Amino acid sequence: MFDNLIEDYGQFAIMVLVFVVGAAVYGGYLYYQRRQDMDKVNTNLKNVSTPGNPTQPPPLPNQPPNPTPQSKQSPGFVPSETFKGEKKGYVFKKGDKGLGYYKEN
Repeated sequence: MFDNLIEDYGQFAIMVLVFVVGAAVYGGYLYYQRRQDMDKVNTNLKNVSTPGNPTQPPPLPNQPPNPTPQSKQSPGFVPSETFKGEKKGYVFKKGDKGLGYYKEN
């Protein structure tokens, strides 16, 4: 009686066994990945400054000096060795006064 069952359903049993083993391996892999992610987060949290263990913040990038005109009129030229972003009403170019921001005409 059991001989016929094994002959008839043996391949099905092997397929089920392979599926169960594959699911277990995949579940273990997902667990491992989650543990790795949690370890990374915990490491990053340890590196964050705390009141007892302050770390220095990263240095700020060089900010272009904002021209603060003395009067209501903006200066016609703001010297700058490099382009430091768009400035409203100015064009960055090399002109008579050198490299920098020139007032748009």
